[in-house]
Amino acid sequence: MIELMIVGGILSILASISIPKYYYYQLRSKRSEAYLIIGAVKLSEEAFLASYDNYAAVPPNPAVLPGIASAPWTVIPCAPGCSRTNPAVCTSFECIGFAPSSAVRFQYTAGVALAPPFGGSPAPEMAVAAISDLDADGNPASFAIQTNNVGNAMNLGQVADGVSLCPVGIEAGLIQDCTPLTY
Repeated sequence: MIELMIVGGILSILASISIPKYYYYQLRSKRSEAYLIIGAVKLSEEAFLASYDNYAAVPPNPAVLPGIASAPWTVIPCAPGCSRTNPAVCTSFECIGFAPSSAVRFQYTAGVALAPPFGGSPAPEMAVAAISDLDADGNPASFAIQTNNVGNAMNLGQVADGVSLCPVGIEAGLIQDCTPLTY
């Protein structure tokens, strides 16, 4: 009987250690969605840039910040006037040809600095971001990627994304985790 009590005590100690760790492994795996979708949005924005000579400014989607549960993606049709000569009205993920395959756990957006009409300087700039509070503790996780200005020798991004906690000026071209160890 004493041996069974000792085994029970050992199992309860192991469970008390492993269950919280398992919870944080789950949260870490949910954060990987942000990397995947930010990369896909960046590719869609680059394809849009190749066709329209500008990036598309996209407001946050979904409109409400997801948390513990995933939120449905809101499909907003591209404005009829979206064209190469009027990129300022291209303000939906549909304009760049992006939509996730299922509900999402993060809110995504793209902030831009448009190039002047018919080319010239400055070059168009973009920042794509994701934010969510996966563990509902009031401290959101935040990710971003930014392009860099052509004349910027420091290779730093110059556009604010509008939702993330990432500062303007993170290293360009890399997805940055601006709130490490935050879920």
